[in-house]
Amino acid sequence: NCYSGQGSYQAPKRRYEPPKPLSVEDLISREINRRFDPFKGGLPQSFDYAGSGYATYDNLALFAYEDAGYDLMQLAVRGFNNPMTDDDWLNADVPIDYIYTRGIWSKSSGTQFFLSSMGLDINSPSNYEPNYVNALMATHPQQLFEAKQEFYKLLIFEHGSPEAAWDFLQMTIDVAGPLDPVD
Repeated sequence: NCYSGQGSYQAPKRRYEPPKPLSVEDLISREINRRFDPFKGGLPQSFDYAGSGYATYDNLALFAYEDAGYDLMQLAVRGFNNPMTDDDWLNADVPIDYIYTRGIWSKSSGTQFFLSSMGLDINSPSNYEPNYVNALMATHPQQLFEAKQEFYKLLIFEHGSPEAAWDFLQMTIDVAGPLDPVD
């Protein structure tokens, strides 16, 4: 009873239960989810994406599709290579070197694995543009799920155990450091 009869309410006593530690498999799954994030997957965990040059150019790139006459979600539903050209990006004030830089360091994350599972050109920098990848992932959730599962299986196969795979992931978290294009 939470009422003491004295006119005051007493909160029921709750037994504190510390959070259960995550299993190695749970930790790996979290890291895979992070690496498959098209906006932050190739960046170090400690990198502050919000307000960065990446966020600024990713925003400009989002509007570039409309400026070029494309419906981003319709493009993604079709599941083809990104049709945006260098001129399309430049017309929207998105620097070409930004698109190419994004493509280069995104290859270290799960994005490349996902694009490959979709049968897309993994050598096309425009395919790595985060808004496009995000739209692909949103319109092809089963493909994304299967790519993450395959990525997990490959990690375990390559490293022999979940523990060894986790150790590897910890060593490779910041493989591609940020090259913030906005000074």
